[in-house]
Amino acid sequence: MDAERLKENAAKLRTNDVVLASFPRSGSLWLRSLLYNAWEVSKGGPLPPRGFLSSAFSPTLELPAFTSAEAPREVFRLVKTHQGYGLISASGWRGKTIVLFRRPEDCFASAWTKSVKASKLSHHSPETRKLAQRVGRGVEAYVREHALPCWRDHSLGFLSAFAKRPEALIFVSYERLHERPGETLDGLLEWMGVHLDSARLDSIVENCAFAPVLAKARKISGMASLPLWRGKPGGGKQVLGTDLQAHVEEELGALYRQMQEAMATSWRRERRPSISSQP
Repeated sequence: MDAERLKENAAKLRTNDVVLASFPRSGSLWLRSLLYNAWEVSKGGPLPPRGFLSSAFSPTLELPAFTSAEAPREVFRLVKTHQGYGLISASGWRGKTIVLFRRPEDCFASAWTKSVKASKLSHHSPETRKLAQRVGRGVEAYVREHALPCWRDHSLGFLSAFAKRPEALIFVSYERLHERPGETLDGLLEWMGVHLDSARLDSIVENCAFAPVLAKARKISGMASLPLWRGKPGGGKQVLGTDLQAHVEEELGALYRQMQEAMATSWRRERRPSISSQP
């Protein structure tokens, strides 16, 4: 999507929207599914079908259809984006933001693996050709010239926003979500003003297990047969190799730790819920 369309979409963010911002391949589909399930259950409804995610509940800012299937203005939305905070806030929007982040080497390994698989698809769209050119230059060029500076800029933007408006942002790592999904979901829901008991939280986590969520993502993306990268934290070194892994740590390790510190701070402070569910 071009920059002007992105600005137009950002200008249509609502005061009661919550933005879920992340660098690509950080686990946003999983977290969106967890929050969608929780929101439906909090209103007294049943668990949604496995792998289903309502585009009205969680539209994607980058898609042309961002406003084509709008929910009523009074209905809560969780808006997913990979854009930086500068574009999100340029229109004057000052709502709540969940910042989901992941160890950079794992993000890069996941994105690289997906790019390699996608570049081999039979259709030759402009995006596929672009991916093929990027893959052709090798993983080291991809990380050093593209992924690494983009991850740095993305993270610095949200850290800067957090320093100015700490009450409006909450940080959560993929690693925390992977290790403690129920506890992490419970904390985010509290921040959003939603309260569920442990039994319902457990059922939501089970309903949003990796397999059905990823199956849905593959079907949507047209890559149903491709084994997209996924797994436990720390797997990136298997793709990047020792030297490139060390370079990423040298360049971004301190910044990743700053993101972790922001997460600790945002979870410690007193939460001021601004969104309430209506069961």
